[in-house]
Amino acid sequence: MLRGLLGVVAGLIAGVAVTMLTEMVGHTVYPPPAGVDFNDPQVLKTIIGTIPLGAKIAVIVAWALGVFVGSAVAIVVAARQSWPAWVTAFVLFAALATMTYIPHPDWMLAAATLLTLASAIAAAYMWARS
Repeated sequence: MLRGLLGVVAGLIAGVAVTMLTEMVGHTVYPPPAGVDFNDPQVLKTIIGTIPLGAKIAVIVAWALGVFVGSAVAIVVAARQSWPAWVTAFVLFAALATMTYIPHPDWMLAAATLLTLASAIAAAYMWARS
């Protein structure tokens, strides 16, 4: 049980770190408009439509990669048990709730949902013992 809990914590740390690093790369390739206040939801709502497609795809890739790495780390630390991956994936999947804070296109919500779920399944398939 302790290894499972450690797996969840390690998975969350790894998943969040990978998501943040991947999003940073996306912001380097597709920099946000100058002077944008990321703490103002009204400003974010107005610019979401002007963000390039590549930037939106980069965000989805960051979330999916974060869930995959976080789930894989959780499984390995938890001695190949799969349940910590699902706890980790659920918590990282909850990060998608930002889509309610900042309205995103419907296709982005669908793609992010499917890819993060597929990432957790792939990690469990690759790393958990049968």
